Amino acid sequence: MTNSSPGPIIESTDSWQVILEETTAWLQDLVRIDTSNPPGDERPAAEYLRDVLAHEGIGAEILGPLPHRSSLLARVRGDGRDRPLLLVSHLDVVPATPAGWEVEPFSGLIKDGFVWGRGAMDCKHRVVTHAMMLVLAKRRRLKLKRDLIMVACADEETGGQLGMGWLAENHMEKIDAEYVLGEGGGSEVPSPQGHYCAIGTAEKGSFETTVTVRGQGGHSLRLIPNSALIRLGQALMRLEDLRLSSALTETAALTIQGIAPGQPSPVREALYALLKDATREEGMASLRRTAPELAQWLEPSLYNSVVPTMVSGGVSAHSYPTEVRLHCNVRFLPGQQPEEVLDLLHARLAGIDDVEIGEMEDSFFASESTSDTALFQAISDLYGDVSPGTVAVPWLLGGSTDVRFLRASGRAVYGLFPSLINSPAGRGGGGHSPNERVSLLTIDWALQVLYELVTRLCGA
Repeated sequence: MTNSSPGPIIESTDSWQVILEETTAWLQDLVRIDTSNPPGDERPAAEYLRDVLAHEGIGAEILGPLPHRSSLLARVRGDGRDRPLLLVSHLDVVPATPAGWEVEPFSGLIKDGFVWGRGAMDCKHRVVTHAMMLVLAKRRRLKLKRDLIMVACADEETGGQLGMGWLAENHMEKIDAEYVLGEGGGSEVPSPQGHYCAIGTAEKGSFETTVTVRGQGGHSLRLIPNSALIRLGQALMRLEDLRLSSALTETAALTIQGIAPGQPSPVREALYALLKDATREEGMASLRRTAPELAQWLEPSLYNSVVPTMVSGGVSAHSYPTEVRLHCNVRFLPGQQPEEVLDLLHARLAGIDDVEIGEMEDSFFASESTSDTALFQAISDLYGDVSPGTVAVPWLLGGSTDVRFLRASGRAVYGLFPSLINSPAGRGGGGHSPNERVSLLTIDWALQVLYELVTRLCGA
């Protein structure tokens, strides 16, 4: 997967080239529909998809708590022997301005083998690929033993409460499924040796909090010791180690156990050291020396963390501020209670005068699915077949996505979008960045892998 472009999985025919061209054209059209969130207006994109699917004889619903906060839901029915497979994506994108872009951010331009534009990678290429899965099931009259459902949600970029959260609360019967494929996995692990595909089986929770530091005010001609800003500096020094505590989740243990056997000796030993509380720090230090990219990739899945992100305070360049505020993003592992993680932050800053830590805000819960399912085995078998030597491993995503609402109800939910972003031929601008883009090779690869997985898992 890393060093060369993939060969065809399904077929090398004119008909498959037409499918790729259709999917790419849908992606270009969707990128040109500005669904920036905030402010959030996904309805034009949902209506576009509804019309695309209607042309193929597939009915779709547009649902949402507000007319302009719209999600699209569509289904191709199977014979009902097994419960459905649900494909989840989202229609909204983070905002973009022309600064730093080589092209207009909402152009959908094809250039140098890539579709460019905000949302091309995150995640409208997944939207159109999921739509094509339904279209192919309909066109090819696939005999399915389970319904194939797609949901293209609103509001993922600001938490998902108006999209998947609202659907899960109000229309779970419409999206009820045995298995769910969503965001947060499918790319290659940055491993020194061997090929491993990360399948998202868990994700961290998060919350925001504000550290307020107070001190004596006055004119800056005076020399006031231990001012609010000096105390803020003391607090920041306490937070130099961004890790609050560590824990080993089932997912992280399986990740390490899956990767370690194929590594050279120093890396393998460092990875195994991560499995024990007593040796984890030593193991991580060794991994940073021997495999720094792998260490950076793996570290968020082992630690509860706090990251200072913004500072505010002061009213004049010639006055001591009486109060400064430090905004912090806290992320915690599945199985950890956010209140206990907040207590760790209190302990870290204890003893600094006039420091107050605020309540938790914008809290997202952590979630984890077992990898002991027929779906994970099907994914593992498929990668072994289409990319010989590649091993699928569970992965704990450091961020949050809207599929957490479905994991909370006990469903097996995996982040999987087959990607070539780690390949020289497939690497492009990442989601949320200027010059966001996705390669035509990645679109082709994703179409083929997902089609093969759908036919294996859903075929009668």
